[in-house]
Amino acid sequence: MAGKAGSSHPCGWSIHSPVEAARACRLEAADILNIKLMKCGGLYPAEKINAVAEANHVQCMVGCMLETKVAIAAGVALVAAKSNITEADCDSFMYAVDPEMGMPGGFSVEGGVYTLSDKPGLGIDFDF
Repeated sequence: MAGKAGSSHPCGWSIHSPVEAARACRLEAADILNIKLMKCGGLYPAEKINAVAEANHVQCMVGCMLETKVAIAAGVALVAAKSNITEADCDSFMYAVDPEMGMPGGFSVEGGVYTLSDKPGLGIDFDF
C-alpha cells in the first residue's frame, strides 16, 4: 500500500471513472490520483473523480497523453479550478511541430508556469 511504503504513489493508469477512484481510495492504493481527461471522458467525469478523491482525503493531479492544445487548455482550467488538484503534467502539446496547432490562446507557458487566458470558455482562438 502506498501509505505504508512511505513514498508517494500515483495511481492513474487505471482511473477511468469515479467508481474506480472510489475503489482506489477505499483500498488505499495511492496517495494521488492521476486524472487524464481523454481517458475518463472529459471535464465532467474528471470533476467527479476529483470529488471522490477529495472526500477521501486523496489529492489529484491532471496528466495528459498526446493531445491538442484545446484538450490541454481544458486540463489546465481544471487544475486552476480545483484546490485538491495539486500537480499537473500537461505538456504534450509542446512536442508538436507547431505547439499552437493553429489555435492561439487558451494559456501561455513561461518558465513552466501556465497562465490561463482571460477570454471566455477555454480562451482558444480558431483561425479557419
